[in-house]
Amino acid sequence: MSVRDRLVDWLFPGLRETVDQHTFMLEANFDIHCLDLPAGAVIWEEAMANCEALHEDLLAGKIDRRGRAMSLIEVLKRKNIIKLREM
Repeated sequence: MSVRDRLVDWLFPGLRETVDQHTFMLEANFDIHCLDLPAGAVIWEEAMANCEALHEDLLAGKIDRRGRAMSLIEVLKRKNIIKLREM
C-alpha cells in the first residue's frame, strides 16, 4: 500500500469501501440496463454480487464488461431466475 493510500485511509476512514460499493451499484445498474432485464430485487442482488465477484478481474483486464454481463446471464439462467425465450 502506497503512502498516498495509507494517508487517504487515515484521513477518510471508510471512503474506499463506500466508493467501491457505489461502483458496484453503478456497474450492476449498467448490466441490468444493457441486458434489458426487469429490475427486480432478485436480479438487482444477483447483478450486485456478480459485479463484486468479478471486479478484480475487470480491473486486471482478464474480462471486459461484455464478459461480466454474459456471466450475469449465465448465473440468472442457472438459478432459474430468467428463462430464454424459445425461437
